[in-house]
Amino acid sequence: MGMKKLIPILLVALLFALPSAHAQKKGKAFHSGVRLGANFSNLQIKDAEFSVTNPVGSLIINQFKENGSYSTGLVGGIWMRIGRGFYIQPEILVSAKGGTFDLLQSSATSGTIPQKIQVDFKTTNIDLPFLVGISLKRIVRVYAGPLASFSISEGGKLGETLQVYSNQSLDKTLEDAVFGYQAGVGLDLKRFKIDVRYEGSLTDVSVIKLDKVNSDTRFTSKTNLWQVTLGYEIF
Repeated sequence: MGMKKLIPILLVALLFALPSAHAQKKGKAFHSGVRLGANFSNLQIKDAEFSVTNPVGSLIINQFKENGSYSTGLVGGIWMRIGRGFYIQPEILVSAKGGTFDLLQSSATSGTIPQKIQVDFKTTNIDLPFLVGISLKRIVRVYAGPLASFSISEGGKLGETLQVYSNQSLDKTLEDAVFGYQAGVGLDLKRFKIDVRYEGSLTDVSVIKLDKVNSDTRFTSKTNLWQVTLGYEIF
């Protein structure tokens, strides 16, 4: 069994193995439950320009351009909170992320208006945030922490588009862990938990060497997102 599958399984076992004996006189010090919501993510890429010779011998200029469009995806999973005023909160989430960018193509000699192709990128991840927070009067929470993310599937047209320019196996570009961070605020209404978070990437989601082009160019991308979820406390 691969490490990507083993880590979430171990964390799930830990989550439900911890007894509710953490409860003490001043209120419970251990909580766990589920949450479900939506991601609003966009794709950040490094603008790049490169040339490709087409089958008839004409030089075509290609440009990657970030367009700032947002993509909506579902997120859901389980969480565990240990502590009262000050707490730690590890989570295991399945999270759909993505975004779009523009590929502009024009002839190097004709001076025509570039043709714009919008390329979408989608990925489904196992996300493992480890949050540290403060609970104010057991109602409002403020928190932040690191995140490790493991891709389990890829969709959209990214692979199909870049395969024209690269010999790299595109199935291998999303295997490594991606590291980032989350920060947000939460509202506790008895067993219901409302959370709004921002997630940023510290490492690239994908790095693809474009070795079929007339320059040393790489396609790199990161996803950043806003996340809104509704949680329910089970234990």
